[in-house]
Amino acid sequence: MMSTSKQLEPTALTGRYCYCDELEGENIRLLKLTPGLATEQISCHLVYKRLDEEDLEYNALSYVWGDASDLTTMLCDGLLFQITRNLHDALSQIRLNRHETLLWVDAVCIDQANKVEKTRQVRLMTEIYSQAELVLIWLGDELATDKDGVQLMRKVEQVLGQPTFDRRTFGTTYLDLEALGLPDMFDPCWATLVKILTRQWFTRMWTIQELVLARQAVFLCGPVEIRSSSMLHVAGNFSKFVTLKNVMGVHATVDSAIHASNASALCSLASTFSASRDVKLLNLLWLTRNFKATDPRDGLFALVALTEDVKSTIIDYKRSLRDVLIQLAILVLTSGLTKLINTKPLCLLSYVEAATRRPDLPSWVPEWKSRDPAFRPLSLILPARTSIDYGDGSFSVNLDKTLNVRGKFIGKLKTIVQSTPYLESLAGSSAEETQSKASQMHAWNVKVSQLVRTAPCSSQYVNVAEARWRTLCFNGGAHEPAPPETASAFEAWQQTIDCLDQLQRASRFSEAFSDLRFIWPFVISGFWLGYGALEAFRRRIAVSKTLRWSVFWLAAYGIGYQSINLIEYLVGPDLSIDRSSLISRCAPLPKKAESFEQAFGRYCGGRRFCVTEQGYMGWVSLAAREGDEVATFYGTRLLHTLRRESRGFRLTGDCYLQGLMEGEAATLDCPEADIRII
Repeated sequence: MMSTSKQLEPTALTGRYCYCDELEGENIRLLKLTPGLATEQISCHLVYKRLDEEDLEYNALSYVWGDASDLTTMLCDGLLFQITRNLHDALSQIRLNRHETLLWVDAVCIDQANKVEKTRQVRLMTEIYSQAELVLIWLGDELATDKDGVQLMRKVEQVLGQPTFDRRTFGTTYLDLEALGLPDMFDPCWATLVKILTRQWFTRMWTIQELVLARQAVFLCGPVEIRSSSMLHVAGNFSKFVTLKNVMGVHATVDSAIHASNASALCSLASTFSASRDVKLLNLLWLTRNFKATDPRDGLFALVALTEDVKSTIIDYKRSLRDVLIQLAILVLTSGLTKLINTKPLCLLSYVEAATRRPDLPSWVPEWKSRDPAFRPLSLILPARTSIDYGDGSFSVNLDKTLNVRGKFIGKLKTIVQSTPYLESLAGSSAEETQSKASQMHAWNVKVSQLVRTAPCSSQYVNVAEARWRTLCFNGGAHEPAPPETASAFEAWQQTIDCLDQLQRASRFSEAFSDLRFIWPFVISGFWLGYGALEAFRRRIAVSKTLRWSVFWLAAYGIGYQSINLIEYLVGPDLSIDRSSLISRCAPLPKKAESFEQAFGRYCGGRRFCVTEQGYMGWVSLAAREGDEVATFYGTRLLHTLRRESRGFRLTGDCYLQGLMEGEAATLDCPEADIRII
């Protein structure tokens, strides 16, 4: 056992601290923080301990390093030690308690320049954070609005409680804020809470395990303390309820979709881990895809403590990111991990986002970093709804890291429609730009209609019209196949787009459209507003970057539903179309379209509409091109697109083809083939 206190020698001539010994085994360093005033320089001492010591008591700090170029110094064992400004602020606050504090702080307690020591210590972080008496989560210095934000957080928690994670309703439920006694969506007090929930801490990968593993944790905004349970409950509800997502979109100055996703992941993981401590690796990798790490390898290493599916020996800072990603993919394919979540090994391939990838990575290896927040792999969209046995499939990984699979080529992509403007942002658009996007949406729908009419779809579908709407909504997505009544919802959706196009063509539309952009959160939350909405949508608010077209037209025609006067106010009496006819025709459409719209908007992100040479309609990834081949692999019911190259085939993404997603592809009369994926 090493001595409990040791002052290390300064480097020559500089008087700066250096690490002279390398930690081994269960040894760790702890920082003994000396109490002091805010005006005094931070001072501390390092002590050496073993994790298996009896009566070892210490706290651990969870924080983000912050700007690596914004550095300052403290005294460590009387020597200068360089730290980031954010860590300096955290230690300055913690030492104000007037008692010596024993802390574990990664930037100080690990020799970050020593890869061998860093590897050993990161492998111990499970024990370090789970054995800490208290984890102090530093969100940053106190803002003037934080106390108001905490007060509102407590009220939201009191009203909504702990969120439940029902996959069928999560992220699709609306709230009546007024009936619940919560502030109006535009009330500026929401901004005080949103500022807390969008702190940088919620974007960093290492913070996940530091929170989830903690016996007890407290969030700190300067001197303001927040119970971890309160933070998790409220963060989870902001992800669960569409209305609160829209609140974040209204008041956030950063990408609210990313923060909503991360908040949901933290809440879900904390709940799962506390209940069973059995979180599956694939679930972890997907839930944390939007979190960031300075070292990309940490995006994987930070998850090791949360799952039993992978050993800590995978943590090795001497290995490249490419090697780690390949090792992880091979582990998922060969260790049976996917069976634990009721999927087949080759479902791994659907997690590949091929549009923007590392050029040195095999095309079949997922990167586990989201390039498009709207993208969802088909293995999550379409869990098996039949008892068809797809077999385990035979596959092997070659020494050159190519993947051998067996399957069938069932078609070739003939036509791919341009990326739908449906998911484009309206945020910050001028009236003219917004008009242009409205026209693009209408043009996209027209182009799809024309393609379906001219393509040989009748050779595959008895009812082409039905096949079209089932294709657009992925046949209902994650649950039961879409019921026949979805056809009427699809018709309402189409009619609404047509009405929007007519409104776009009306005189003085620029002014109307400019105002309408700002009232969508009211309407999407269920408030079909009348003339009284004028003052609300006069406010110039920053809308979410994920604002989609459905939200716009729901807002536009929700207002029309209540008052012809409002439409007249917006577009003027010189409207070139029959206003009464337009309103009476459009009023009931948004509600009717809702069931179709939800699936379409939820699943088509990161995909483009296509038709194959054989007449199948479907969706392909953004990386797919016309001429790519469609294949089914034994061992998975999913389809994938492949691009033929000299050494084999490059995987360009998963593929949805209506009528072939329940095992039908395996029964097609197509020759079997051994396929080499490079």
